[in-house]
Amino acid sequence: MRILALSVATLALLSTPAFAQQELAQRAAAAMATARQAVGGYSYTQDVRVEEIGFGQRVMGDYHRIAEVRGGGERIIYFPVPTLTGEPPIQVLGDGFVGVEDLAEGTYAGRERIDEIETAKFTTPSGATVWVDTVSGGVVKASAQVAGLPCQTFNEQVGGAWFPTYRMCDGQVETQRLRVIVKFSAYRAG
Repeated sequence: MRILALSVATLALLSTPAFAQQELAQRAAAAMATARQAVGGYSYTQDVRVEEIGFGQRVMGDYHRIAEVRGGGERIIYFPVPTLTGEPPIQVLGDGFVGVEDLAEGTYAGRERIDEIETAKFTTPSGATVWVDTVSGGVVKASAQVAGLPCQTFNEQVGGAWFPTYRMCDGQVETQRLRVIVKFSAYRAG
């Protein structure tokens, strides 16, 4: 029954005027603003791995940190000595809500299925691409440049809000090729 509901919702979105698609983008932007505030009331685990990639795709240096994040502060759980030759691009960590700042002004770019979720795809004025669940209005995926790296962030529904759960960035920063993986997990209210 859910599959039928998703298909009907997608057909309804595609057959409606452009203002309905814009309304979905505005609803998703509002939902992400609410989620950004709500995440402050949750604790979660943030697992960050930055790898410096050399010739033949070999990992030449590594930065790995696991922290318990709670109310804006964090407690480091695991942090071995980094072996990167430069500083890790800490800006890619952020709060996980990347590429959605100007979603309300986004342009509808079609539809796409991500896993079993029917999404509407939007491009934003800042160059991000954002996929929005056509039923809940939540942001399922965002693709944007962060600290000079192309990144993709995947979100999942947690307690009614869509929170980031996985981010992957891969690209060249100055003379380093970096791969960054950030996992957000174990969300707990309170």
